[in-house]
Amino acid sequence: MEEVNDANVAGVGSSKAQPGSSPGGVTGAVRSPIVVWLLGLTLVYPLIWYYKINKELKQYSASIKVSPGASLLAVTLGAFLIVPALVSWLRTAGRIKAAQEIAGVEATCSGLLAFVLSYVTFGTFYMQSELNKVWARYGNLPAGSSV
Repeated sequence: MEEVNDANVAGVGSSKAQPGSSPGGVTGAVRSPIVVWLLGLTLVYPLIWYYKINKELKQYSASIKVSPGASLLAVTLGAFLIVPALVSWLRTAGRIKAAQEIAGVEATCSGLLAFVLSYVTFGTFYMQSELNKVWARYGNLPAGSSV
C-alpha cells in the first residue's frame, strides 16, 4: 500500500516544477479513452492500465512521486479494505493533475469526479482523457520520447 505523508497527499513530492517547464522525463502513451473504457470492462486490462499510467507519470517528471507497484497493490489487495484503493485512485488523479500543471495545460483532473465516475465504469475513460491532455501538449510524441 502507498506510504502516506503530508508532502505526498496529492501524489506529488514537495519539489514542484514550474508550470509549463520541461519536466526532464519522457512522454507516455496516448490511448483512446473509448478503447481504455471498453477494455476496462475486462478483469485484467484495468490493472495493466493502472500500473502503466502510474509508471508513465513517474517517468514524466521527477517531481511526481509514485510507486506503480504499490499503487496497483492498493487497488487490488487493498480494495478489500476499501480505503487503500480509494486513496490510490484519488492520488493517481492528483498525479495526473500535477502532470497537467507541469505541462502548462489547464489542470482539470478531479479525483472526486474520477472516483464518482468509476462507480459507473467511466473512471478509466475520464482519467485517460485527462492524461492525454498532457501528452497532447508535446504534440502526441511516441511514448518514451524525451521532453
